[in-house]
Amino acid sequence: MTISDSTTPLTQDAAKQEQKRAKWRREHERYRDKRLAYNRAYRLANKEKLRAQDRAYKAAHHEEGLARGRVYNANHREARRAYNREYQRTHTEDRRARDLENHDHIRTLAKAWREAHKAEQKQAKQAWVKANRDHHRAQVSRYAQAHPEQVRATKRASRAKHRDKIRAYNEAYKGRKNALARQRDRSGHSAQRRARLAQAPLNDFTEKQWREMKQHYDHRCVYCDRQMQHLTQDHLTPLMSQGSHTLHNIVPACRSCNSRKGDGPVLVPVQPMLFTLI
Repeated sequence: MTISDSTTPLTQDAAKQEQKRAKWRREHERYRDKRLAYNRAYRLANKEKLRAQDRAYKAAHHEEGLARGRVYNANHREARRAYNREYQRTHTEDRRARDLENHDHIRTLAKAWREAHKAEQKQAKQAWVKANRDHHRAQVSRYAQAHPEQVRATKRASRAKHRDKIRAYNEAYKGRKNALARQRDRSGHSAQRRARLAQAPLNDFTEKQWREMKQHYDHRCVYCDRQMQHLTQDHLTPLMSQGSHTLHNIVPACRSCNSRKGDGPVLVPVQPMLFTLI
């Protein structure tokens, strides 16, 4: 047997298979419309049955479906975004009608999702506000101007809901504020008391003058020129040396320089204030 004789049956079989496929394609095209009509009629007649089968399949293959969806979304991200934008643009009315028809169901699903992802949503919102602070402020301002009654109602409801929390915060804030005020006044009162005990010739330096003096020196120590929040009243002529507790004998100094100077002479030449506007 030659090579051509051995390959002839294979060639004939391939030709027969191709003839069968061509015949099937002709039949498929011939009855295509009839088959499509039958399928549509079947789906309409068995809609609930098919939905139940679809739900059962999805429930049985939930994780597998999610994995396939994640892979597909990752591989077709830009195409899906473009398709969604185009669909939303061309089906605006259909989407609105569908949302109105399923309004309660959509709200229920959205509420359940928010409850399940509350912490994630809070972190995402805080990150967005931090990255878009100016835009967020402008957005809040526009909303407040456009809906003043709703904003006032929301604030009233929030105050009523968190009344105890707000009261506790206000009391704590008042306590901190009073403590700071006592701390500020303590230095002045203590200096006046020491001046009385030392029988200073003048004892008329006030808290208002002290505040203006700190502003005049830009809250800096006159000796080391460091700017700081807490400064002390240093007497150029010490109270123990019959110095006065008055404007022209006091300069602001940090605790370190004040302690280093003590009852001795000034550390560097300084020009005290001679008058204030208060």
